[in-house]
Amino acid sequence: MRTWDIIIFALATFLVWLHILVHFILGDKTASEWVRLIVSSIGGLICILLAVKLASGYGMTGIKHLVKASMSAIEHTQNLYFQLLLFTEFLTFNMQLSLNLLILSVTSRLKFLEPGAEEIVIMVIWPIFTVAFILLGYNSMLRENYCGALCFFALCPWELGFIIYRIVRVSMTETVYKDRYLEVCTYVCGPLTAVFLGIIILHGRFRYKNFGKGLVRPENPESDRQGLLDQNRLSTSANRN
Repeated sequence: MRTWDIIIFALATFLVWLHILVHFILGDKTASEWVRLIVSSIGGLICILLAVKLASGYGMTGIKHLVKASMSAIEHTQNLYFQLLLFTEFLTFNMQLSLNLLILSVTSRLKFLEPGAEEIVIMVIWPIFTVAFILLGYNSMLRENYCGALCFFALCPWELGFIIYRIVRVSMTETVYKDRYLEVCTYVCGPLTAVFLGIIILHGRFRYKNFGKGLVRPENPESDRQGLLDQNRLSTSANRN
């Protein structure tokens, strides 16, 4: 498991525990609430401690060693591969936040009102869009596909528009139809999704500018081909001698 996955897991565990704690403090302290708080505190603490132990033992040096063992000894190629790893990690985190934002909006709607045509369209189209967006970004950056990368960048404003739409929609909802917890979660999840979308765009732009510079395709194919021919010629001469 990569270090970023472990960090994200620990952060998510802490946020879930924090939500349960706040809900316990503000709500009715029933027996079930006590049990949920105790179980989440013990289980969450164990998960976070194990995550910290694994992350500190593996660390960024572990990723560096993995990159060095997987790629060539050329430092430029290693840096490109390391940037690709970071891009995929942020892309995965963005997908999780985007789907969470969708779940929050759907839950808030279903809790008070029957879903209308607008909500049904969003519930059907947005998960498909999110998965297609992630797959397009991953494959285009991994395979250095110029057309796919441009399509990926063209779809980024659509996700940003969905984020802004959900925040504005929650703020305009009548008070009687609001859930304070869902509203706060939407206000937190929305900006976080936008921040990670911006990080993805920056990393994607860096990756796009380095297409054809050695990670997937050699920067100078003719030079590499000539070097391979020279190496084969030297090997043949040595065998004859």
